[in-house]
Amino acid sequence: MPNNDFISNILEIKDLIITNVESYPEEMHIYFKIERRDHVCPCCGAVTNKVHDYRPSIIKDAPIMGKNMYLHYSKRRYHCDCCGKHFNENFTLLPKHCRITNRLNFLAINMLKEAQNVSAVARQVGISPSTIFRRMEDIKYPKPSVLPQVLSIDEFKGNAGGEKFQAILTDPKNHKIFDILPSRTQYKLKDYLLEFQNRKDVRYFIIDMNYVYRDIAETYFPNANIVIDRFHVVRYITWALENVRKRIQKDMHPSKRKYFKRSRRILLSHY
Repeated sequence: MPNNDFISNILEIKDLIITNVESYPEEMHIYFKIERRDHVCPCCGAVTNKVHDYRPSIIKDAPIMGKNMYLHYSKRRYHCDCCGKHFNENFTLLPKHCRITNRLNFLAINMLKEAQNVSAVARQVGISPSTIFRRMEDIKYPKPSVLPQVLSIDEFKGNAGGEKFQAILTDPKNHKIFDILPSRTQYKLKDYLLEFQNRKDVRYFIIDMNYVYRDIAETYFPNANIVIDRFHVVRYITWALENVRKRIQKDMHPSKRKYFKRSRRILLSHY
C-alpha cells in the first residue's frame, strides 16, 4: 500500500492500484488500474457500479528521471441498467479520445518558451507536431484590459482565420507582446481598439508607413505621438540607394565597380 501511495502521488492519480512496474535504460512502464467506484451515467444520470468489461490502454506520460514514461491502464467500461449504455470510467489525466496525458501536452507547450520550434520540441518529448498544435488551440488567453502608454503595431504573414496577414501589438517599453490579432484590416482593428477605455492614455503609437495604421492612430489615439519605426525608414533608404547604385554602376567601367561597392558599404554602415 505505501508503494501504491508513493507512485499515486507522483502520477497525481487517486485510488491507484499498481500491478507491475518495468524499468529499462530509456523507458519506464507502469501497469495499473483505478479502484472500482460508483459512476454517474453520462446519458441518463443514473448511478451504477456494474462493470461491462476491461480494455487495456497504453498512455504516454511526461518523462521521469530522464526516461520516457508509459502508463499501461486497464480501463473499465461501466454498464447502466437504466438506459443500457456503456461508458468509460473517469480519468482526469487523459483528455477524451487521447493517448497522451495533459501534463505531457503542456510540458511540450512550455518548452516552446525557450525559442525552440515545434518540430524540435516534438522530437524531444516523443509526440507529433500536429498534437502540439491541437493542444495549443485549447489554451485560452484573456484579452488585455488596459493599453500601455507606448504601443507598437506591425503585421506578419500567416494563415489565421483565412487571412493572409495578421497584426501584432507590442509594448516596446516593457519588451512584451501585448496581443496578436487574426486580421490587420482597418475595421477589425477598429472593433478591437474601441473596447479599450484608456485610449487617451497612449502617448506614443509606433507604426510603419501603412496608411491604415496612421488613420487608426489619428482617430483612436488623440493624445499619442505617431512614430515611424526606424527599421522601415532605413529599409526605404537602403532600397533607394540600391536603385541609384544599380543605375550608375551599369555605365561604369568594370575596374571601378569594386570601389563603388566599397563606398556604398561605408555609407550604409552609418545608418
